[in-house]
Amino acid sequence: MTPWMQIRLWYRKANPTQRLGAFTAIGIVVSLLVASVAITPSDGSNHNATVAAGTGGAESTGGASGSGPAGVDNGAAGSPGAAGAGAAGSSLGRSGAAAGGRASGQAGGGASALTASELGVTPKDITLGFMLQNAAGLSKAGFSTGQRSDGAQYINALAGWANKEGVDGRKIVPVARYTDPTSVDDQAAACRAMVDDAKVFGVVDTASMLDTASMDCITNRTKGDTPMVHSVMWSTDWEKRSGGNDVSYQAAVDRISVTWARDLAAIGWLTPGAVVGIFGDKCPATEPTVENVLAPALKARGAKDVVFGLHDCDIQSVAAQPPNITTQFRLKGVTHVLIVTNFVAGQIFTSTAASQGYHPKYSTSDWFLNTSDQTSKYFDPSEFDGAIGIASFGTMLVQSGKPPYPGWEVCSKIATDAGLPAIRPDDASSVELLTLCDNFILLLDALKRAGPNPTRAGWRAAVQQLGQHPSALFGRSVFAPGKFTGSDFVHTIQWQAGCKCWKSISDFRPAAA
Repeated sequence: MTPWMQIRLWYRKANPTQRLGAFTAIGIVVSLLVASVAITPSDGSNHNATVAAGTGGAESTGGASGSGPAGVDNGAAGSPGAAGAGAAGSSLGRSGAAAGGRASGQAGGGASALTASELGVTPKDITLGFMLQNAAGLSKAGFSTGQRSDGAQYINALAGWANKEGVDGRKIVPVARYTDPTSVDDQAAACRAMVDDAKVFGVVDTASMLDTASMDCITNRTKGDTPMVHSVMWSTDWEKRSGGNDVSYQAAVDRISVTWARDLAAIGWLTPGAVVGIFGDKCPATEPTVENVLAPALKARGAKDVVFGLHDCDIQSVAAQPPNITTQFRLKGVTHVLIVTNFVAGQIFTSTAASQGYHPKYSTSDWFLNTSDQTSKYFDPSEFDGAIGIASFGTMLVQSGKPPYPGWEVCSKIATDAGLPAIRPDDASSVELLTLCDNFILLLDALKRAGPNPTRAGWRAAVQQLGQHPSALFGRSVFAPGKFTGSDFVHTIQWQAGCKCWKSISDFRPAAA
């Protein structure tokens, strides 16, 4: 039976909700697939950047950049050594910041004269970019994220809140852009809008920038060389491409893999002699971690064998290949399945398995955020009931009868002080704004440690000195020398068919180092 015949068979057996979820939501998966495909940004001129508040702030200093290597800065924040580690020349025409001792900006008498120390920094302002998801592409695919529509107003509220104190006498000038996560071209244009046009100091994103070439365009030290705090982190090796500009509360997927295998064995889910199937993709940013980190970790914890079921990294394969992978797993005696791919492929897999009478055990992790109710709600409940997740993500804490992670109260008060509806940790429609607030505060706290005349090198060094810095979504997180991701504690969660939701079923414990 060909893959397309299997899909037609599944389609006839699936209920309308399953059909709708699988085929109208596929548009969203484009963003997750292209996230690992190196596609060079095009040279189109439709940037569509909008100023969310204020009109000034973004200007080039015209200074020469340093000539240091594109490595991770480990110097002290604001020190001449950290500031002098300039990035390599930018292929996007970045002129760079003033060279030599630019983080401190100390005048002869010890007073700090505020200068245009870096692109996006003037004596009065610091310009930051904010990315929100443009839901148009998702809506055309028949999928609604259900997020609030007051994102631009909330960005203004965040800037207003920060400007009550300011950053060493400067005001934050926000530049907002709605970006389509299903469009590679739009994400490339978003990079140019922020890096070339607005010349922002840094970018705050939720999950609108997912294409790796566009992320490289912003963060890579030899390209955009711009700090970005966001919620989609690939491997540690991938993060190193940015030299410290790429920062996230979410753990890198290689660390997720080690924690995942450790804890599945510890709780008895991964039994000795189990045949484990890894259902994932062949995308360049993820396949090496699947093969070189996750699979060996599972074998080291007692798996008898690991079977790879990796679909190709294109949208057609999301629909065409999961049925064959399901059959492959069943025929090879796979007893335990780890889902390491997007939720649409996961839905097709679980539905196909149900139609074949194949019922392995399932597990997910924060990789692709299949630990979210929004991504797992379309999984076949007869298959997925009782599935186990190992997660830092904590949006299910309230519905589990547990207190939410702290920090959301600040984000909510910022909204209500600006006359906007409150942000609640148990409200799925508030997740994007809560993520925006979470990531902005992380970027801002490092910025405040980067010296009175901040530079990108000073910011990269300051991130590594933050220490304990908890997230309202991912919980306890530590940033330290060479460590640019959080999620340092995890809990066990279980998916329950009755509510089609995750419940936290354990205390928190440290993630793997």
